[in-house]
Amino acid sequence: MQGKFTAVLVHVDDMVIASNDKAETLKLKQQLSSRFQMKDLGDLRYFLGLEIIRTEQGIFVSQKKYVLDLIKGYGLLRAKAP
Repeated sequence: MQGKFTAVLVHVDDMVIASNDKAETLKLKQQLSSRFQMKDLGDLRYFLGLEIIRTEQGIFVSQKKYVLDLIKGYGLLRAKAP
């Protein structure tokens, strides 16, 4: 391994931990949960309106669900381009 990488993203009461070292991630979760009440929701799928998609080619970020919700909200789901 070339080096360890760990990033913690926090927004209000939501947090994402990204790392290339599972042992480091587990240690960080244990340290944080000893001081804060937290719940592990598993692999990241949505965060701040962003959809996170993992494939063999990599990790992709999309706002498809957000855009579809906007289109539905304005009643334009069946609209056609001019």
